Amino acid sequence: ETSGTPALVSSANARHAALASGASFVAGLHGNAVQIAGGSQRVNLPTGIVQSCTDLTIAAHVRLTTNASNWPRIFDIGADTTKYMMLTPRAGASNVLRFAITTGGNGAEQRLSYTYTFPTNTWKHVAVVLNGNTGTMYLDGLQVAQNTSLTLKPSALGATVYNWLGDSQFTADPTLNGT
Repeated sequence: ETSGTPALVSSANARHAALASGASFVAGLHGNAVQIAGGSQRVNLPTGIVQSCTDLTIAAHVRLTTNASNWPRIFDIGADTTKYMMLTPRAGASNVLRFAITTGGNGAEQRLSYTYTFPTNTWKHVAVVLNGNTGTMYLDGLQVAQNTSLTLKPSALGATVYNWLGDSQFTADPTLNGT
């Protein structure tokens, strides 16, 4: 896309996304990308986007503008603060790239974590692969974390309604500032 708010998919399932609150299309690494510049900007993904998924791969090229805030989200898919899966470039005050999935709140998260200072103004490719009970995180094509005890499946989250790129289930968390 080059303008407007819909982010259309080319697959037959027509599960399109929508840019919200001023998020915009800009030049990306390959073609166009979505710029989320903090505030309330985000991309809204369809309701229940993962409710039929047991195995899943989510991958994205990400270019942060800033990385000073704790807990921004590359993606957050969930129902509330107890039932979600998310990827953050900065978990808390530490430089940790983290994926988590839970149906019992943050104390019950099953995680993939990689100690890493996510750079700014540089494109990085991040992928999370859930296959059986194994979760694997890749950064620029290299495996950086693996957990063979991830028993939760995305389908356990049910018909999620808060499915976002760049925003969080937790209102205190900052919106991502990047592309």
